[in-house]
Amino acid sequence: MIVLDTNILSELMRSGPDGAVLAWMSRQSMMTIFITTMTQAEILYGLALLPEGRRRDLLEL
Repeated sequence: MIVLDTNILSELMRSGPDGAVLAWMSRQSMMTIFITTMTQAEILYGLALLPEGRRRDLLEL
């Protein structure tokens, strides 16, 4: 089991995520990747703080 923290999820949500993070994620089995409810709440809070627009709309999907 791998628990991702907010920093990793935020990196993956960037328009140009770090190549090392993408490479690491591509080597993981999606069946072993989890997040906590705290991380989910932090991501949702961050999305709510974004100004209205295309980026926010895309990330809220």
